[in-house]
Amino acid sequence: MKAAALLCAFAAACVRPPTTDPQLVYDPDPWFLGEPQTMHVEWPPESSCSAPLDCSTGPLVSFQLDQVTCTGCTTSGVELGQEVENATSFQFVATTTDAIEIDVDLDSDGESRHLSATSVGDRELALVASCSIVWTDELGDSELDPQPCGATRRSDQAVLIDWTIQTVRGNHGQPFCPDGARCEPDYPRKLSQIELSPPPESWWADAPVYTSITAPSVTMTLPLDTGARSTATIDIPPLQ
Repeated sequence: MKAAALLCAFAAACVRPPTTDPQLVYDPDPWFLGEPQTMHVEWPPESSCSAPLDCSTGPLVSFQLDQVTCTGCTTSGVELGQEVENATSFQFVATTTDAIEIDVDLDSDGESRHLSATSVGDRELALVASCSIVWTDELGDSELDPQPCGATRRSDQAVLIDWTIQTVRGNHGQPFCPDGARCEPDYPRKLSQIELSPPPESWWADAPVYTSITAPSVTMTLPLDTGARSTATIDIPPLQ
């Protein structure tokens, strides 16, 4: 063994197998039907530390994906046989609300590994929305502390529509991306697809804002991941 190590040290073509383990990095939460997700495949280099803040890393690990299979989902952007360094990624989309498993076979200079990722699928059921109140002069702040709407509101208070989508598995989410923004995951649905009557005067993040609304209610409609549309009606308290 020692002789082999010495030969390897003096041979330019000698390749050492990686001493680290590859890993899959992904969102473990339920994967929604039709919602793109990203699977990261990483094979980190070896690192060593002589002190807590004195660390060094070895050369990047070159590897390739040999096979990617998905039970309960479809994949895209998989580059089989393409040598990469340190990391690569691909997209996948759930096609079931049952168990989902992704299996990845990869190789680094003859060192073969098998990795698996599991989760469950989920599906959106309905839009759930409610009314909140904030002080109008706080709308420019980076953080808000909205309170549930009461029986009436003051003229210096703005109405925010809090909304979420309830799912089959009891989860809640807002899988919409602002138009022109870059989101992770890259949600295909945009905030502009949400219909509001009357239309909001502005938005605070993903919440519609009304500062001078006189209508007794707001109707909100949006597309679900199933292709169906869901509508909620939110009562607006009158001015004092």
